Amino acid sequence: MSHVHYSDSEEEQEEDARTLKLGKAFDNANALTYSEINILLKKYVENKRLLDSNFQPNPMMKLAQEYAERFATTTNSDVAQQIRNTMVDQGLGEFELAAIANLGLDDVEEVRELVPSVFAGNGVDQLSDEAVQQMLNELSNYKHA
Repeated sequence: MSHVHYSDSEEEQEEDARTLKLGKAFDNANALTYSEINILLKKYVENKRLLDSNFQPNPMMKLAQEYAERFATTTNSDVAQQIRNTMVDQGLGEFELAAIANLGLDDVEEVRELVPSVFAGNGVDQLSDEAVQQMLNELSNYKHA
């Protein structure tokens, strides 16, 4: 596996998603789930239509909205927040929680293969297989709520 290297004025940093080293551009970035994106886009359009009843989203926004709606697991903002809180309570970061939610993972081995940083420790306690499975079980209760 190749790693991208770039020079950052004084030190060289290595990017590696397995350890959540995503590069400076992502240091303070927030990640959203499809459900959160869907809710935000719907609210944006609703607010625009309150100001202008003839408002129509541009084609790119319409496509983004359709995509987010297609893959969202909930349209309820309270449930979307519970999904986020469930993963934050386990110590997961933005990238990890968005990846797990957006990929619809429901098996520990899928998480291990697709989001290995969950098991890497990364300065916090490493999660056990049992803790991850329990979290996935809880998340499955929220699907399509």
